[in-house]
Amino acid sequence: HLTLVCKDLKPPGYLWFDTGCRRCVSGHEEHKRMTEELARIGLKPVKVMKQEQFIFGDAKTATSDCAFAYPSFQNSRFAGLMDIARVPVPCPGLFSLKMAKRWRCITDHHAQKIIVQKYDRVWPFQNGTPVINVLDFDEDKLDLTDIPPEFFIE
Repeated sequence: HLTLVCKDLKPPGYLWFDTGCRRCVSGHEEHKRMTEELARIGLKPVKVMKQEQFIFGDAKTATSDCAFAYPSFQNSRFAGLMDIARVPVPCPGLFSLKMAKRWRCITDHHAQKIIVQKYDRVWPFQNGTPVINVLDFDEDKLDLTDIPPEFFIE
């Protein structure tokens, strides 16, 4: 017997909108992918030393080793900083209720879309899953003037 395991690999910056998640969190792999995507435009995340506990669907507790502050973008505009915890378990990037409130998100399950009111952006669900691209930029239209200096690669 042959068993294949397939992983839905979204582009870097696409986070699952998890209504049970109070805090943005992801595993090492998504942090690596987001860091590489930011490096393409001369930016980097900033490490934040803090540990937090997370309980996932399997009811096991995972403790983060740190978090990273990331510059985020909507419609190629700087959308502020996002603090995403890093856990040592396989975990896709999860967009929290805290961020949804800050960005004034409306989730329309009937129309299968997330409306980001603060940035006048609509994100369609992908294969029935609500996702938001927090690195939504076009390099030709990108304005980096509001990015704090510590996020630039030296």
